[in-house]
Amino acid sequence: MDPETAALLRDPLTKEPLELVQEACRQFLLNPRSGRCFPIRDGIPVFVEPGELGGRNRQFRQLYDRVAIFYDVQSHIYAFLSGQKLGALRRGFLSELEFRPGDRVLEVSVGTAWNLLLLPPAIDFYGLDLSWGMLEKGRRNLRRWKREAHLFCGEAENLPFADDCFDVVFQLGGLNFFNDKGKAVREMIRVAKPGTRLLISDENEKQIRDLYQKIPILGRRLWRRHEGLGPPLDLIPAEMEHRTVRDHADGRFYTLTFRKPR
Repeated sequence: MDPETAALLRDPLTKEPLELVQEACRQFLLNPRSGRCFPIRDGIPVFVEPGELGGRNRQFRQLYDRVAIFYDVQSHIYAFLSGQKLGALRRGFLSELEFRPGDRVLEVSVGTAWNLLLLPPAIDFYGLDLSWGMLEKGRRNLRRWKREAHLFCGEAENLPFADDCFDVVFQLGGLNFFNDKGKAVREMIRVAKPGTRLLISDENEKQIRDLYQKIPILGRRLWRRHEGLGPPLDLIPAEMEHRTVRDHADGRFYTLTFRKPR
């Protein structure tokens, strides 16, 4: 890990700065005030271990660890069953963001890093996910694509980054099933620079109702939360500007964008 990246990292619970430590053949991140250490495995800093998780976050980490190996193929099938092509669908979501060369970009719930293929090449890309299995697949994808990115294992509700450090912040999918959606939204706002436009996209109830019951692995678990899904406008702080909600794919998905005040 390079020192510039390490300088952006924080203890996810206390938000205290971390130090990059090199010992023999290993690196780790240290909170010098508390003594808490965070390992770096295969180049990926780990800010939460499986035993530290509870509720739905623990449940869905286990699920996505199991499906990671074929998740990319499943996503294409999933989009097809919705009458869409995956690339076109996600490009429609991402077109609502603003990218400039050199921007520091954060994707929360980065999964296998597939969305990086749809982004401009001249950005500094950071991706966080709860599932180690998905991040391992993402690391292999990056090597195959010959693309550079910074990957992190952690919870969206406790982002391990400094305040006001990202030019672009977005999340495609996953918010519906977090332990604490409101806290995750507030964390995305915290790490965005003033003036940043943020994007959250996920399934509407129509998509849950029509498709999730047909997917054997995911169906039973995801269907439990099928009611009341949609744009979380009530979770966006009142001071956020230019809120916009759009439906996609015949109302199966939504995008919610808003701007952090300057």
